[in-house]
Amino acid sequence: MGGSNRVPGKASPADPLWYRRGWVLRVSCACRPGKHQDIPVTELLDRWQVSPSRAVWEVVAKLSCRVCKARPNRSELLSAADAKRNTIWW
Repeated sequence: MGGSNRVPGKASPADPLWYRRGWVLRVSCACRPGKHQDIPVTELLDRWQVSPSRAVWEVVAKLSCRVCKARPNRSELLSAADAKRNTIWW
């Protein structure tokens, strides 16, 4: 079949950043339990000049904690509306 398995409302780590423009990448580190950082995808593209064709998982793999320098222990891609509602992780 070969078609795309993309579902507009459901994010995938393989999605290119351009496909999730307007969404928010929420990351957290084990050194700061209960804390998270929201990074708008538009900021990754516009301010940090990350390639729009780069997959979400590739970006997460390059991130590190400002405090301990470790990689994020958790990441989630949220629609802007879900991020504003401060969605609880499941």
